[in-house]
Amino acid sequence: MATPYLLTDSQIQEMVALHAAGFFMDELAVHYGVSASTVRTRLQEVGVYTGHPKRPLECVDEWVELYNTDFTLADIAVYAGVGKDMVRKALMRRGVARKPHGYYRTCTLREDVFDVLTDESAYWIGILATDGCVGNTRPWNVISLNFKLSDLDHLLLFRDFLGSNHTISFTTLPHPTIPGKMVKACHLQVHSTHMTEALAQYGVVPRKTFTLTAKGGVEKFRSYWRGVYDGDGTLGITRGGWPFCSLKSASEAFVIQCRDFLHANGVRGDQCIIVEHPGKNSLSKHDKYIFRLGTRPALDAVALLYTDSVPALARKSQCARTMLSRGINKELHGTIRTNWYDSKAAAWAEQVIN
Repeated sequence: MATPYLLTDSQIQEMVALHAAGFFMDELAVHYGVSASTVRTRLQEVGVYTGHPKRPLECVDEWVELYNTDFTLADIAVYAGVGKDMVRKALMRRGVARKPHGYYRTCTLREDVFDVLTDESAYWIGILATDGCVGNTRPWNVISLNFKLSDLDHLLLFRDFLGSNHTISFTTLPHPTIPGKMVKACHLQVHSTHMTEALAQYGVVPRKTFTLTAKGGVEKFRSYWRGVYDGDGTLGITRGGWPFCSLKSASEAFVIQCRDFLHANGVRGDQCIIVEHPGKNSLSKHDKYIFRLGTRPALDAVALLYTDSVPALARKSQCARTMLSRGINKELHGTIRTNWYDSKAAAWAEQVIN
């Protein structure tokens, strides 16, 4: 049994007249309580052309005026009852320049967070220098940061610093050093040309792995180097109970900068840069440079970078406290630093001792 028409002949004739008067199919669909496709079919059956009518010149002139104010393409499309693509093409034929994509931002973002160096901004620049990724694909320049799933709270802290409400995604990524192993990770990605240009002043640029250097004054902040150690550093205690710390990077100039910063702040003693050549099963085919500190300079370094300092990755801050408490228990004293004192570090580490 055939499905009866939803519209009577008189309604179809009325609909033809309304369409000729300028009513759009979605408006007619609402008026007659049917779908837009039903309206299109009925009009086509009586020989009515249902393609998009050519817009009168005065309509396009009005669109241009609206677009040059606070209206977006989507706003104009809703106002005119046409598709957004039709508005875009009409404006393009008039030579109207597209507004920056940031104008259409749907998530909040403080794009000026890296314009001025502070202890907090320097820390996150250090994190992005080691664990972050910057892309320069126009018109949206991207900044992304991955953490292990166990460090989700720290990624939320970074999002709060950005003043962002972007969604955090969860994924599984290949382990950076162990072939075939996968790790659960959390991921945050934001888009901002202004922020990528600001980060470039401090050496955080696309494809920075082998050429990374700190510049723009950020290399003078201990919070920056704390961020670097939170990203690519290793803090720990050997099986024999001796504290140590190290930093691994594919940029030799970068680890030399780190060594020079610690040396300038009084960290002396047993320290060296080791060249690690890629192994047979290594994912990377490039040399890595490891800056390793022995027991006493390691205690100096963690006391300098982590004592009474926020923000810091919780598990590494806790490890720094444990290292200092172990050094105190073994009656180890760091070397003489120029601007730091064991008593302050010892008081900070008391939370572990007690």
